[in-house]
Amino acid sequence: MVDECADSNLADRSVNAQVISTPSDSASLGTHGTSNVVQMQVDLMEAQKARGDLSKRLTDVNEELQRLQVTSKDEGRRIAQLNSEKNALAIRLRDRDEELRTKKKLLDDVHDETIALTLQLNVKDEQNQKLKQENQELVDRWMARMGKEAEEMNTVSKFS
Repeated sequence: MVDECADSNLADRSVNAQVISTPSDSASLGTHGTSNVVQMQVDLMEAQKARGDLSKRLTDVNEELQRLQVTSKDEGRRIAQLNSEKNALAIRLRDRDEELRTKKKLLDDVHDETIALTLQLNVKDEQNQKLKQENQELVDRWMARMGKEAEEMNTVSKFS
């Protein structure tokens, strides 16, 4: 890029040198030739100015391109980093979902087990109440029988 500008400046100087030396040679050509030379000098200066403007524009575009390429690389790295983070978060989310499903299943199992144990406890309580009642009936019958035997013994001992 710098070489192009240096070459351009060197070419501009050599053309100007030729243009400056041409008017003395053009004196032999006459007025008509002088106007052509002047016109060529004007055209050459306009062309050199346009070339300089284009060269400047090319430099600006190249600088902008380099800046955008650096920005693009940075953004590419950022995109890759964000994709990596997104994938890691997706894996963590799946793991968390699996953990929650497992905990919910365990909670449901504990709840079902609690219900089953509560039912068993209720059945055992009913059996216990029946056994207490049955035991009380047996104790009452035995006490009645023992009371009857004691009365019979008392009755027999009164007569003896």
